[in-house]
Amino acid sequence: MRKTAAVIGIGFLSTVWLTGCVSDEMIIQANWKMQLPDGGKELYHADTGASFHGDGEKYTVLQYENTEDISKFLNWRADDGTGTLYTNSYSEFAENCLNIIDVPQKERPDYEECVYSYRERETDSSELLLAYDKEKEQLYVLESVR
Repeated sequence: MRKTAAVIGIGFLSTVWLTGCVSDEMIIQANWKMQLPDGGKELYHADTGASFHGDGEKYTVLQYENTEDISKFLNWRADDGTGTLYTNSYSEFAENCLNIIDVPQKERPDYEECVYSYRERETDSSELLLAYDKEKEQLYVLESVR
Protein backbone atom coordinates (compact mmCIF):
# COMPACT_ATOMS: atom_id res chain seq x y z
CA MET A 1 0.00 0.00 0.00
CA ARG A 2 2.83 2.42 0.85
CA LYS A 3 4.60 1.68 -2.42
CA THR A 4 1.43 2.39 -4.35
CA ALA A 5 0.96 5.74 -2.60
CA ALA A 6 4.60 6.65 -3.24
CA VAL A 7 4.34 5.75 -6.94
CA ILE A 8 1.12 7.75 -7.30
CA GLY A 9 2.71 10.73 -5.51
CA ILE A 10 5.80 10.64 -7.71
CA GLY A 11 3.62 10.30 -10.80
CA PHE A 12 1.53 13.30 -9.77
CA LEU A 13 4.56 15.48 -9.08
CA SER A 14 6.14 14.43 -12.38
CA THR A 15 2.95 15.33 -14.23
CA VAL A 16 2.79 18.73 -12.54
CA TRP A 17 6.43 19.40 -13.41
CA LEU A 18 6.15 18.23 -17.03
CA THR A 19 2.97 20.17 -17.72
CA GLY A 20 4.52 23.42 -16.63
CA CYS A 21 2.43 23.89 -13.51
CA VAL A 22 5.55 24.87 -11.62
CA SER A 23 6.02 28.62 -11.88
CA ASP A 24 9.28 30.48 -12.34
CA GLU A 25 8.73 31.95 -8.88
CA MET A 26 8.63 28.44 -7.40
CA ILE A 27 11.84 27.51 -9.21
CA ILE A 28 13.60 30.64 -7.89
CA GLN A 29 12.40 29.78 -4.40
CA ALA A 30 13.69 26.21 -4.68
CA ASN A 31 17.04 27.12 -6.25
CA TRP A 32 17.85 30.25 -4.25
CA LYS A 33 15.75 30.04 -1.05
CA MET A 34 14.20 33.36 -2.05
CA GLN A 35 10.52 34.13 -2.48
CA LEU A 36 9.74 36.84 -5.01
CA PRO A 37 7.05 39.33 -3.97
CA ASP A 38 3.49 38.30 -4.80
CA GLY A 39 1.56 39.95 -7.60
CA GLY A 40 4.10 39.78 -10.41
CA LYS A 41 2.62 39.23 -13.86
CA GLU A 42 4.93 37.44 -16.29
CA LEU A 43 5.50 39.55 -19.40
CA TYR A 44 8.27 37.54 -21.02
CA HIS A 45 10.18 34.30 -20.45
CA ALA A 46 12.99 32.57 -22.29
CA ASP A 47 15.42 29.82 -21.37
CA THR A 48 17.87 27.38 -22.87
CA GLY A 49 15.32 24.58 -22.74
CA ALA A 50 14.77 21.54 -20.59
CA SER A 51 17.77 19.78 -19.14
CA PHE A 52 18.08 16.79 -16.86
CA HIS A 53 19.88 18.71 -14.11
CA GLY A 54 18.02 22.01 -14.58
CA ASP A 55 21.15 23.80 -15.73
CA GLY A 56 21.17 26.58 -18.29
CA GLU A 57 20.13 30.21 -18.60
CA LYS A 58 16.66 31.45 -17.62
CA TYR A 59 15.21 34.93 -18.07
CA THR A 60 11.87 36.23 -16.86
CA VAL A 61 10.36 39.72 -16.88
CA LEU A 62 7.70 40.40 -14.25
CA GLN A 63 5.40 43.43 -14.11
CA TYR A 64 4.34 44.69 -10.68
CA GLU A 65 1.66 47.19 -9.73
CA ASN A 66 2.76 47.61 -6.12
CA THR A 67 6.36 48.74 -6.45
CA GLU A 68 6.72 49.41 -2.73
CA ASP A 69 7.06 45.65 -2.15
CA ILE A 70 9.82 45.42 -4.76
CA SER A 71 11.68 48.47 -3.47
CA LYS A 72 11.86 46.95 0.02
CA PHE A 73 12.39 43.36 -1.18
CA LEU A 74 16.20 43.45 -1.32
CA ASN A 75 19.15 45.75 -0.77
CA TRP A 76 19.37 47.11 -4.30
CA ARG A 77 22.57 48.64 -5.65
CA ALA A 78 23.69 50.40 -8.81
CA ASP A 79 25.81 48.68 -11.45
CA ASP A 80 28.92 50.45 -10.31
CA GLY A 81 31.35 48.11 -12.02
CA THR A 82 31.06 45.48 -9.33
CA GLY A 83 31.97 42.23 -11.00
CA THR A 84 30.18 38.92 -10.89
CA LEU A 85 31.79 35.52 -10.71
CA TYR A 86 32.67 35.50 -14.43
CA THR A 87 32.13 39.09 -15.64
CA ASN A 88 33.18 42.64 -14.81
CA SER A 89 29.68 44.10 -14.29
CA TYR A 90 26.04 43.18 -13.81
CA SER A 91 25.11 44.41 -17.28
CA GLU A 92 27.86 42.29 -18.85
CA PHE A 93 26.56 39.22 -17.00
CA ALA A 94 23.02 39.98 -18.19
CA GLU A 95 24.09 40.47 -21.81
CA ASN A 96 26.02 37.19 -21.79
CA CYS A 97 22.96 35.28 -20.53
CA LEU A 98 20.52 37.03 -22.85
CA ASN A 99 22.74 36.45 -25.89
CA ILE A 100 22.90 32.72 -25.16
CA ILE A 101 19.10 32.47 -25.27
CA ASP A 102 18.61 34.98 -28.12
CA VAL A 103 16.43 37.45 -26.23
CA PRO A 104 15.32 40.28 -28.56
CA GLN A 105 16.66 43.74 -27.72
CA LYS A 106 13.16 45.09 -26.96
CA GLU A 107 12.77 42.50 -24.15
CA ARG A 108 16.05 43.40 -22.43
CA PRO A 109 16.34 45.80 -19.50
CA ASP A 110 17.56 49.36 -19.84
CA TYR A 111 20.60 48.76 -17.66
CA GLU A 112 21.14 52.41 -16.78
CA GLU A 113 17.63 52.64 -15.30
CA CYS A 114 17.95 49.54 -13.11
CA VAL A 115 19.19 48.73 -9.66
CA TYR A 116 20.51 45.25 -8.99
CA SER A 117 20.81 42.37 -6.57
CA TYR A 118 23.28 39.58 -7.28
CA ARG A 119 23.83 36.17 -5.71
CA GLU A 120 26.10 33.26 -6.44
CA ARG A 121 26.07 29.71 -5.10
CA GLU A 122 29.43 28.47 -3.91
CA THR A 123 28.43 24.82 -4.34
CA ASP A 124 28.16 24.95 -8.14
CA SER A 125 29.02 28.53 -9.22
CA SER A 126 25.45 29.25 -10.33
CA GLU A 127 24.47 32.93 -10.48
CA LEU A 128 21.27 34.92 -10.02
CA LEU A 129 20.83 38.55 -11.02
CA LEU A 130 17.70 40.56 -10.27
CA ALA A 131 17.40 43.90 -12.05
CA TYR A 132 14.62 46.30 -11.08
CA ASP A 133 13.40 49.22 -13.17
CA LYS A 134 11.20 51.33 -10.88
CA GLU A 135 9.97 53.57 -13.70
CA LYS A 136 8.64 50.62 -15.73
CA GLU A 137 7.66 48.70 -12.57
CA GLN A 138 9.44 45.64 -13.95
CA LEU A 139 11.62 43.02 -12.32
CA TYR A 140 14.08 41.19 -14.57
CA VAL A 141 15.21 37.80 -13.28
CA LEU A 142 18.32 36.23 -14.83
CA GLU A 143 19.48 32.85 -13.63
CA SER A 144 22.55 30.98 -14.81
CA VAL A 145 22.56 27.48 -13.33
CA ARG A 146 25.68 25.36 -13.73
